[in-house]
Amino acid sequence: TRIVYCRQDGREDSHEHTSFTFLGYTFRGRSAKDANGKVFNGFLPAVSKDAVRKMSRVVHRWRLHNATTLSLDELAAWINPVVSGWLNYYGRYYRTAMRPLLRRINAYLLRWARKKYKRLRAFKRALAWWRTVVKRAPRLFTHWQWTTIAWMDEKSPVTGDCHAGIRGSPGVKFPRATRPHDVGQLFPRTGPGGGNP
Repeated sequence: TRIVYCRQDGREDSHEHTSFTFLGYTFRGRSAKDANGKVFNGFLPAVSKDAVRKMSRVVHRWRLHNATTLSLDELAAWINPVVSGWLNYYGRYYRTAMRPLLRRINAYLLRWARKKYKRLRAFKRALAWWRTVVKRAPRLFTHWQWTTIAWMDEKSPVTGDCHAGIRGSPGVKFPRATRPHDVGQLFPRTGPGGGNP
């Protein structure tokens, strides 16, 4: 057992322990905005680094960029239930902490397009294709409601956000049916049909 000092506005002393991790969330001092848009420092939860690493390993095992036998719709049907579960669980608080992971998924999808279609091998063409797709079908992938950025110098044509850090805000609730009942189910190993593509 250890005592953790909850550093926030009005409580800014130095202590040995100023954060703790519980059920995949790390609680520590963070900047946020209140209902009136005023920035404040509070003791808030966000997805832990260990949880992000686990999800990143799952995304890496998917090898989306090599699944060129699948269509974009099939890719969405494959990963949406898993990503929706992540967003429901880890995006409930301070959802901006999830954006780097979601943008990594987008980067894999962009690589998939460049590998599947010869005419998109040039990066500028691929990026133009990407922007067209996310405008035409902004809800094709569940996480596109959070970010559609696939490249660090890009600005999202759907949400308008850019790669610069954005302060935290409450998460978006997705359909309950897609939320895992067990945290262990958040990290499946298999792809469509029970195997990795």
